Order: sequence, then structure tokens, then C-alpha cells
Amino acid sequence: MQTMAVSGNVTEAMQRPVEWSGPADPSAEAMWSLLVAADYLRGRMDAVCAAFRITTSQFSVLRILRAACPDGYSRNEIARRMIDRAPDVTRLVDRLEQQQFVERARTSEDRRLSVTRITDLGLRLLSRVEPEIRKLERSCLCESLSEQDCADLLRICQSIRPRTGARQYLDRAVPRSSIAPTASWPSPAQSRPLSREGF
Repeated sequence: MQTMAVSGNVTEAMQRPVEWSGPADPSAEAMWSLLVAADYLRGRMDAVCAAFRITTSQFSVLRILRAACPDGYSRNEIARRMIDRAPDVTRLVDRLEQQQFVERARTSEDRRLSVTRITDLGLRLLSRVEPEIRKLERSCLCESLSEQDCADLLRICQSIRPRTGARQYLDRAVPRSSIAPTASWPSPAQSRPLSREGF
């Protein structure tokens, strides 16, 4: 039974081993350690985005819409490409529209369908946030893990995800033309910030 509660200071949680009251099960220990690491990385990304008065989920939406620029995406298509399945996409888009980072319009083919597009202001915001995300990537991964470690981590994460639509994870916020056919360090797809989530 796992006894460590992940709460409070996330950095301290990252530095403590996951404690078990019984014999350690490597698969369970690996799963909980992965969740602690993911929570730590998400907290760091939340802090970066908060400095620009947006959430990590809103940042993910903006990146997804940039990949679709200038055509935009429907609400359902945005939701399908999000890493975090939980957010209310309509509410996320509403807030971004209030901040003038996105705009919505009806399609000429189907007036019932609303499409969301990123604005110039949204693109400028991404250009300010992404260098800070790059720094976060370097401090959390590139400075701590070797190139081979990162390649192994990518391979392991890919094997954990469901096999159906496995490539969709990389496709969600990255234009298809920028996804390398084979993994390299760092490839354009891997070097883009995730949260992508979203992200």
C-alpha cells in the first residue's frame, strides 16, 4: 500500500522516495513516481503561465490554434487535441476571447458550426511565453537527463499510452509537417512545450 500523500511542497515530494508499507511492487512504484514527476512538471508549467496571466490549459489551447492558423478549429476538435481531457473547453475559449487572444466565427459551409482562431495578440503572447517554457524544459530535462535518458523516457511514455491513436498525442498541438518520422534529440515535435498540455 502506498503511504506517501503528494501534497504541500511539490519539490519536497519530488526529493522523497515513494514509501510503501509492504513489499515494493516495481510497477506500482513506477506508476506513483511517474505521477509525482508529472505533478511536479505541471506545477512548474502552471507557475510559468501564471506569470503571463493565463493557465496551462489556456496556453495549450493557444498552441493548438496556432497549429491550425489561419483556419482555426471547432470546440470539439480543440478538445480532441488537448492533453488534459478535463477542462471545459467552452469556458477556456470564452476566457481567451475576453482577453482578445482568440476570436470565434461561424463557418460559411455550416452557420451552426463555430470555429475558433488565434489572433495576432494570441500569437504575440505565445512568442513571449514559449522562451520561458524552453528554459523550463532545459532545467527539468536537458540539464538533468542525458540525450539517451530522454530518448528512453520518450519510448517508455509512448509504450504506456494506449496503442490506438498513439501518434495523436504528438499531433495535438504540433502541425503534421513539423513531426519528424523518427525520434531525434531534440526533434521539432519533442522540443515544443507540452501542456501541452495541454501540455
